[in-house]
Amino acid sequence: MFFLLVLGACTKEVVLPDTSKDPFGTGLGTNNPTTDPEPSRTSIQGLHKFIFQPRCANPTCHDGSFEPDFRTVESTWSTLVYQKVIKNDTDYSFTWRVKPRDISKSWLIERLSTDDVVLGRMPLYAAPLTETEMNYIKAWIQEGAKNSEGQSFNLPNLPPETLGFRAYDQTGLRMDSIKTQGFVSPFIIPRGIFSELRFVIQDDVTPTQNLLDHKVKFSYSKEDFSQAIEMNPSYFQPGWMRVYFQDSVFTPGQQVFFRYYVRDPDHAQVTEYPTAGTVWYAKEIFSFVVQ
Repeated sequence: MFFLLVLGACTKEVVLPDTSKDPFGTGLGTNNPTTDPEPSRTSIQGLHKFIFQPRCANPTCHDGSFEPDFRTVESTWSTLVYQKVIKNDTDYSFTWRVKPRDISKSWLIERLSTDDVVLGRMPLYAAPLTETEMNYIKAWIQEGAKNSEGQSFNLPNLPPETLGFRAYDQTGLRMDSIKTQGFVSPFIIPRGIFSELRFVIQDDVTPTQNLLDHKVKFSYSKEDFSQAIEMNPSYFQPGWMRVYFQDSVFTPGQQVFFRYYVRDPDHAQVTEYPTAGTVWYAKEIFSFVVQ
């Protein structure tokens, strides 16, 4: 028994090297390098890491408070590419925040470079992006605005849309900004004038002049257009249609609601705006009172 204890006490401990991976990803071991390759500055990963996240995802800004959402690579791509513009320029020139392969039609570039003090250049209240940073974003768009998997997408052929309108009197003065009770209310058409309504019409494939079945309908009911007065608009310029009418067509003092109808050659169904399901305030904005 004594002999066995001596042997056990004299045995030398052998320490084997640890070749397992570092579970915490610290990269301290020589057998576990964890340094990721730096993403290309013209990829969505690189743009997020070096521009959108540090420059734009600030508290109460594009941190998920409102779109575009620059918190992650995925949210950045999904809220930019082929996402509809909400705050447009005065001519409704843009449809998409980012349109792959088309810098001139990508609203993102306009917002990052505009000199319009009312519209505001992004990032607000901060230094503008450098020319080099802008070129990175332009290169990404020009190369197809690919996602993190390196994929670029084409938008499917969509029906045409009515994006807005303007109203003018016979002298060319705007009338749609003169409201009865604030922004979400009918605009006023003075008695005894000839009026013009211009509509912003957009389609992703078909030019405005080649769209079909244009119609403007007027009704005293916000929801029922079965007995509506119909008028045929004419082409004005790319993206715009217009219709003329005399104020005497409508009863003074009554609120008149109007809707626009149009379709493209690839769709049999005519699109309508506003529709029965459109939010209430849009229906109020698409209305007037003769007084």
